[in-house]
Amino acid sequence: MPLRLQLPDSFLLRTIYTLLILLTPTTYALFQLNYPPARGYNTTTLPLFPCGGYDTPTNRTPFPLVGGPVQLYMEQDRAEVQVLLGLGSDVEGGFDVVVVGIFEEVGMGGFCVGGVVIPQDLGIEEGMNGTIQVVSSGDGEGGGGLYNCADITFSSTALLGPCINGTGVTATGYSGPYTNANETGDDNGTSTPIGSVPAAPQSKGAARKMELGVWGSIMGGIITTLLW
Repeated sequence: MPLRLQLPDSFLLRTIYTLLILLTPTTYALFQLNYPPARGYNTTTLPLFPCGGYDTPTNRTPFPLVGGPVQLYMEQDRAEVQVLLGLGSDVEGGFDVVVVGIFEEVGMGGFCVGGVVIPQDLGIEEGMNGTIQVVSSGDGEGGGGLYNCADITFSSTALLGPCINGTGVTATGYSGPYTNANETGDDNGTSTPIGSVPAAPQSKGAARKMELGVWGSIMGGIITTLLW
């Protein structure tokens, strides 16, 4: 007859809860927006649309009229990223200009999005305000992502910001069903690759399903043992 482990209910619940925290893989693609400086950064509110919990415009950074680099710091080893723009002094949720299409980033550390070009047909003029929104794949509201925003003022005299890539950090264009990460629908679109970079590894969908399946089996076995 198998040995049954007798444990107090409270201890058993704490043990199961701890195991769930330690063994369940995260799906958040945490990142920081370093330049232009973000409104703020809080990992708890990062999934909140449109600006990671920071809904009020802050100090504005001069940004070149024709565009410039956006400097990120990636805290996970893989993410799908898009850069959008909203025009005006208080954009709220109106980030409807895609300045860098969806791409896949691989590697942790500094990452420079160097292909941020402001479309000429927007009629951007000296002194106009806007807000840059960077969206990364994650577990955001309604199946969305993680959000960081930076407030800017367009200027013909603005200097280019830093553009630094960490060792082994790469990116490639991504073909996906949507052209704007803030929208849902059936529009098909293909993004433009970010500079000249190596191709990313093969699709991670099957690997993610396999990973979750393995962890599910492990967790099921552990919990069954504790409850037996």
